[in-house]
Amino acid sequence: RLSMAPKRYLIIVNDKAGRCALMADLDARVRAALAPHHVEIVRSANPDEAEQAAARARQQGFDAVVAVGGDGTHHGVLDALAGGDVPLGLIPL
Repeated sequence: RLSMAPKRYLIIVNDKAGRCALMADLDARVRAALAPHHVEIVRSANPDEAEQAAARARQQGFDAVVAVGGDGTHHGVLDALAGGDVPLGLIPL
């Protein structure tokens, strides 16, 4: 029987990038999908905040980062994680 230790995921969300029904209950959906793993959800108002959050995730040893937003959010997160080994997921809005 394989045992998987809980992982740590950082989800960076730019609320301004898209206005859709998904955003209304995003936190609950993400937490349910990734249970029993630790999920931290950060809201960013601009690409600089997204980049800072991703850099913190890299420094703190998160297992993966997911960026939810537009080009600016994705670019900021990519800049912070470039050259590292933290897996990145991108969800465009």
